[in-house]
Amino acid sequence: MKQFHIYNEVSIALTTEILQAKASKRLSWQDLAENTGLDLEYVTAALLGQEPLPERAAKVIGEKLELDAEMVALLQVIPSRGSRASAPRYPTFNRFHEMVQICDSTLKALVHEHLAAA
Repeated sequence: MKQFHIYNEVSIALTTEILQAKASKRLSWQDLAENTGLDLEYVTAALLGQEPLPERAAKVIGEKLELDAEMVALLQVIPSRGSRASAPRYPTFNRFHEMVQICDSTLKALVHEHLAAA
């Protein structure tokens, strides 16, 4: 897998396209995760631009969302995770900060979808 360049414009554009396709097709995160062989949380994080997808999973999701081949390939690239905001100076706090940066959008999306359905 290749590393994304330092700028997040490509990741933001891809995530925007994914969210628009997800909404227009009325798919849930669970719908998208099915048949990928991956956990719901990992797939959600990947589609929100925080994790790479294996080729097979990227193709499955590409078919569901009708993504072009370039977008399916971009889903497989290791993204620049989190934001570019300055991190805490102490290693323990830095790791916690990093974890929150990577997981916050995933947790928000899953909680919102599950609570909205309830």
